[in-house]
Amino acid sequence: FANEMPTAIVTGASGGIGKGVTCRLLQEGWNVILMARSIDKMKSIVSGYAHNRYKIISCDLSQPELLLTTAIPSIEAFLKHSAVGKIDLLVNNAGGVSDTSASPDE
Repeated sequence: FANEMPTAIVTGASGGIGKGVTCRLLQEGWNVILMARSIDKMKSIVSGYAHNRYKIISCDLSQPELLLTTAIPSIEAFLKHSAVGKIDLLVNNAGGVSDTSASPDE
């Protein structure tokens, strides 16, 4: 990562608002940690940017166990081993629709 610029985490980075925010941050020179389920979509978004400007983390944030076993350790390792040291901005954009009308037996 380019350590002189601020760093953002963008969840839901593979499409919609998250994709737009990610693209804008990269255009403005930010370092960006992209988080979403689709690695291919995130790779497409960052094509053309230097590899030291972003990190891709594939994770379904609707599953708390994946957050604990995948996303958090990846972010902690990045912060520990990079010159960035901190996150300046969190764009908490991951979303989904759950069917609350279904019974647990269905």
